[in-house]
Amino acid sequence: MQGAFRALERGKAVLLLETQTRDEAARKAGLPDTLRQKEKQLEARLLDFQLKTELDQINQKGLHYAQQEWEALQQRLAQQYPLYYQWRYTASLLPLPQVQAALTKNQVMLAYFIGKKASYVLVITAKKTDLVRLSDQPSTEINRVLHTYYLALQRGSQVSRLAPAAHRVYEIFLAPIEKYLSADSEIILIPDQNLNFTPLEATLRQMPSAEVVEENLFGKLDYFEQHFPIAYQYSASLWWQGRQKTSVLPPSFAGFAPFAELESLSSETRSENDQRLPGTGLEIAYITQMCQDNNIPAFGHFAEAASKAQFEAACRQYRWVHFAGHSQGQTRQAEARLLFKTSATPVSKETSLLMGEIFSWKLDNELIVLSSCESGSGFWYHGEGDFTLARAFLQAGAQNVVYSLWVVNDENTRKLMTLFYEYIFADNTDVSDALHRAKQALMQSNLYLPPANGVAFVW
Repeated sequence: MQGAFRALERGKAVLLLETQTRDEAARKAGLPDTLRQKEKQLEARLLDFQLKTELDQINQKGLHYAQQEWEALQQRLAQQYPLYYQWRYTASLLPLPQVQAALTKNQVMLAYFIGKKASYVLVITAKKTDLVRLSDQPSTEINRVLHTYYLALQRGSQVSRLAPAAHRVYEIFLAPIEKYLSADSEIILIPDQNLNFTPLEATLRQMPSAEVVEENLFGKLDYFEQHFPIAYQYSASLWWQGRQKTSVLPPSFAGFAPFAELESLSSETRSENDQRLPGTGLEIAYITQMCQDNNIPAFGHFAEAASKAQFEAACRQYRWVHFAGHSQGQTRQAEARLLFKTSATPVSKETSLLMGEIFSWKLDNELIVLSSCESGSGFWYHGEGDFTLARAFLQAGAQNVVYSLWVVNDENTRKLMTLFYEYIFADNTDVSDALHRAKQALMQSNLYLPPANGVAFVW
């Protein structure tokens, strides 16, 4: 199984793994922070050029200059800091036994592979590993099935539309592995291709009754989420590295709601526009008060006070940072971004935080919450996975990022996020369990509420 494990790992988020490996090598070799930051900034610029190559927007002159600057820096590092230059590529993929040793008895890791002619999942527990063949259908058909389910979740308001698509995805990806699960199992899921943007929590273990379909009772559906929590990871090696990190920042919270009180029309969703979001202000105010009640220093920033500059500063100073507002996922026309635009300021570099800017940051947050639309939406690249706002914060050093997969409703997102923090504080639970319980509670609070309102957010 070691060969299958290494083959799967080599195909998942290599660049992100290299970034974390280099950070550790820089620390051990005594590389000045200024040089490591310069290297990360150049890496971010080259990555930006690579992404624009995919989008046919490449600036050949800019790419040439960036490559020259990169090569000059590498020569300097090789001469002045040979240990860093030697170590930065050494700690890459972990051996399978080391990953198994880090798993608890109730954790089950599922590493998926969608091949051109067949799909597999490597099931890893503390005591055993199995490679399970899922389907002999070509990847084009598998991705079509996933896309049909995604659309039924994102747009569907009818059980009759969601149920067959959700049950079909369950049959392919989850039914074959249920024999490895027990009542208290926790799933660590390493996705592939379209699985990066498709939450499996709303798949259905069985088809609903005619009454449930006729009355459109979403709350009566047998969601996979009701039985097992799912945490998403880019690779097993990155999951292991994340477990070794502990934030040195003191317990603290900073919340941002830039569209909480603007004098404009209200918007029901948190996608890219300039309309106010009443739920975001209530969300940040409630969570800030909850933190203060638990003796955690907490500060809420609203409207014009929730600026891009304040947000960047908070990301470097606070252990938990929560953004509630408008955002846009990566598209072929525009780069993914968080918005800080106010009624008095046009969209500009000062009010729009681009994904490429975040890649070069140096962060140590325990938790970043992106309570906005499409904060985990982007493009999938072979060998690297998805490039999204959430990915940018992880690559910058954040330990945990909660993000959304599509456009989300303002009021239901407020309810979900307040439940999320309530569960964190009620039982001192971790991010995965708190988000799982919050989604369960929201989806069960209204029998007619479609699951998209809950499962849009993942960790």
